[in-house]
Amino acid sequence: MKFNCLSLQPIYDAISAAHGNPQSPPQLPPRKSLSYQEYRRAYKHLIRGVNGDRAVYLWFAVRKNKEPEFIYVGQSNKNRGELRQRFDDEFRQWYHIFWMTAFKTKRYAQEVKYLYPGYDTEIENASLKHGATHLAFCTDIPPAVNIETLEKEVIALFDFPRGNDDEEGFMKPSRYSNEAKTIQAEFIRIIQNTT
Repeated sequence: MKFNCLSLQPIYDAISAAHGNPQSPPQLPPRKSLSYQEYRRAYKHLIRGVNGDRAVYLWFAVRKNKEPEFIYVGQSNKNRGELRQRFDDEFRQWYHIFWMTAFKTKRYAQEVKYLYPGYDTEIENASLKHGATHLAFCTDIPPAVNIETLEKEVIALFDFPRGNDDEEGFMKPSRYSNEAKTIQAEFIRIIQNTT
């Protein structure tokens, strides 16, 4: 298994610069706007080297003088497309969470509901992912490993991050797979090296 990590700061810098580094939060732009296009270029550049189609990833936040925060665990497999496409989909569909983080306000969740009516539940769930500073991921998970089960194990090992559902029926820690324990340990090592 291979591990890597991306800092999301270039995306926040691009968003802020696209709005002229404003003193107060601007209105959330529609996808046809120039500021959205700058954001899109920034995230496309960030994920250009991401490869793999059987992966588990962790959105997390590290901030000065604060404990690291585990925000969301997800997975990518051949049924859902390769990892780069999965990231592209999340950045494109739920772009408001990056504006929420860049300008430190939750009001964009309401604005995106206005821009794209009919997706309130999906928008609220995606909004739980705001605040991430980094994205760690593990690729090349062996084909014999059930990726959906592995994802659930990693969610439980990270004590149900706020962007994931708190589900019952997870195995006790002594029964977690070696792959899940390895992913947890490596993600924690990555987090420690980013603080």
